[in-house]
Amino acid sequence: LETIKLLKKQHPGLRIGLTSLGLGGAAAAADLAAAGLDRVRLLVDTLDAATAEKIYAWIRPGKKNLVLAKAVAQLLEEQSRTVQAMVAAGVAVGICTTIYPGLNAHQAVIIAETMAGLGAGEMELLPFVLPENPQADTPSAATRVHMAEIGKLTSRYLVTRTRQVE
Repeated sequence: LETIKLLKKQHPGLRIGLTSLGLGGAAAAADLAAAGLDRVRLLVDTLDAATAEKIYAWIRPGKKNLVLAKAVAQLLEEQSRTVQAMVAAGVAVGICTTIYPGLNAHQAVIIAETMAGLGAGEMELLPFVLPENPQADTPSAATRVHMAEIGKLTSRYLVTRTRQVE
């Protein structure tokens, strides 16, 4: 908060953004807006607990990790509350979703529709890229075709930018 306040004091026209999973965001929304936060980008890869457990190896909502199932439930609940609280505080909200074919690609439209309904205004789609040494259970890489099709569908609900597969 102090950093945002100092930046706004020194550079009043500077637009300040924050990227987050959204944990604790609802509680901090009013203070962040009062300090001068203009925009938040939330990383929302799914709205489904079972899918989240496949995407995330761990989630640390505080000072220590929780059992994944409990942490996932908390994450999904707090993300929705954070969108609403940030919008209510006057902070623009964008959603960033990594597309994991076979895991969450089919959920992107539901994410867009739900987040738009909560007040988000835009969405950025990122393709999952295979790591250098993939594990046996590593999802497939997203293709240009995946990304283009999903971008068309999500743009019915949110202004959508699609990062292309390199």
